[in-house]
Amino acid sequence: MKTIGMLLALCVFATSAFALGEDVDPFEQVKKEAADSGTPILLVFVADWSEQSGALEKDVLGAPSFKRFVRDHFIVFKVDFSRRWQNDEARWSSNKKLSDEYKIHGIPSLVVVDSSGKKVASSPGSLKGGVDAYLAWLGKALKKMGK
Repeated sequence: MKTIGMLLALCVFATSAFALGEDVDPFEQVKKEAADSGTPILLVFVADWSEQSGALEKDVLGAPSFKRFVRDHFIVFKVDFSRRWQNDEARWSSNKKLSDEYKIHGIPSLVVVDSSGKKVASSPGSLKGGVDAYLAWLGKALKKMGK
């Protein structure tokens, strides 16, 4: 519960900072939290214009088993390229910076980074096998980090 509360606080802080136009990068805040706790980060790149993003959010990210696993092992950071953010320069710039840094070539994409922000694994597009395939992929990423 403590982690969920901190994540909600970070999300509210990040959203508020963007809304106020402050020079705060939400991902840097998440990386700090990850470094402090030793928890890896799951980056979720999605967009409202992508049918695959909608399916991923509904069928995988929304599945109770996926939510439980992720809650217990990761800090989640959503990188949303939806149309509603196109006029928000700070958010769009931050999202673009992350997609360039982690070499995202398609939406949706998932990226696991360690607590320092180093890329451990990426899963562009959709994995066949639904929730179980994503859980197996995340498990391999954790194992790669010795977790």
